[in-house]
Amino acid sequence: MDKKTLTMIGVIAAVIIILICVVMGLEIKNNSKTPSISGDNSSANLTSDDIMRINGTVYSKEEFIKFIKYTLYKNNGDTSVDEEQYAEQIANGTSLDNLFVSDTLNSFYQMKVYGILAEQKNIVLPEEKITEIENEYETNKANIETFGVSKEDYIDIAKQQALVTLINNTPKEYIELPEAVYTEYVGQFSGDELKSYTYRMIQVNYTTDSETESGEMISGDMAEKQDYMNAIVENIKNGTPFEEAAESGDTRLIFVGNGIQLAKSLEEHSAGFLLEQKLGSAELSNAAKKTPSGEMTEVIDTGNAFSIVKIENVEEGIVGESKEEVEDLLISNYASELVYSVVKDMEVNNSVLSRIRIK
Repeated sequence: MDKKTLTMIGVIAAVIIILICVVMGLEIKNNSKTPSISGDNSSANLTSDDIMRINGTVYSKEEFIKFIKYTLYKNNGDTSVDEEQYAEQIANGTSLDNLFVSDTLNSFYQMKVYGILAEQKNIVLPEEKITEIENEYETNKANIETFGVSKEDYIDIAKQQALVTLINNTPKEYIELPEAVYTEYVGQFSGDELKSYTYRMIQVNYTTDSETESGEMISGDMAEKQDYMNAIVENIKNGTPFEEAAESGDTRLIFVGNGIQLAKSLEEHSAGFLLEQKLGSAELSNAAKKTPSGEMTEVIDTGNAFSIVKIENVEEGIVGESKEEVEDLLISNYASELVYSVVKDMEVNNSVLSRIRIK
């Protein structure tokens, strides 16, 4: 994924977190906070046998210790943590073992929160996934047992972890985008940015002359590729359909939803405010926005490729597949916050947590 696309996704993510707080009234600071060791304070509501409470459900220290053993197996016994991330805690005397336990509690907490959402949404694992987990246990049984993890515990925890992965991989299947969030986000744009573009693009990549460290000059193929692109354009003007001519271009990475796919002549859709990031060039985007439906831009040199865009259709507003793409982006970038919004209250028994030792 290119740098501009990543930047755009980051901007959307930042905006969405703010919008969710404002529009949905979510207390993200509290709901999605990660539990951690914060001294030796006893809990008024949890006993010495309890580690955490979420929405009134109490999770035992014993269950958490089983999860630690499972995590040790998954990590091949590695208990290291990001010491730079925890520099302040380490400086204040928190041991690396305690930081590992705290990190593991974060994962335990996440697993339980996703489990709450799965229960609310009736999300269940496919039977083939359960079979896969059972087979994984049988295959790795000897190693798993060296970490003190029973078959029952392994399968139970692995199934809970698989639900986290399932929801994270395809959030739009389980999470509905609040209309208010979409409206607030799109409301910041105007003019051509609020149009939906259907287009195709041909791209021919080139290299320029370059010098190696030893001073050797390597000839690029810029002139050759420019001639090649000009020939493609000439074929189009002589009657070759654009989509057919596009098969002569280079295979390229295109932005689709929250991911990328290989394509040559696919018809693509974009909201106006995403068009520059998807095309990878402000100049190409500006040219496309000025091009009437059914026509194509001139050839644009984007710095490492010659590109041309045909505008198939332009519609007012963010509609159809362009709207679906924006919704997918928003869901992908605020899914975690919405998942954690199921947490109405939570408490960690820090007194018990700080005394857990890795064995």
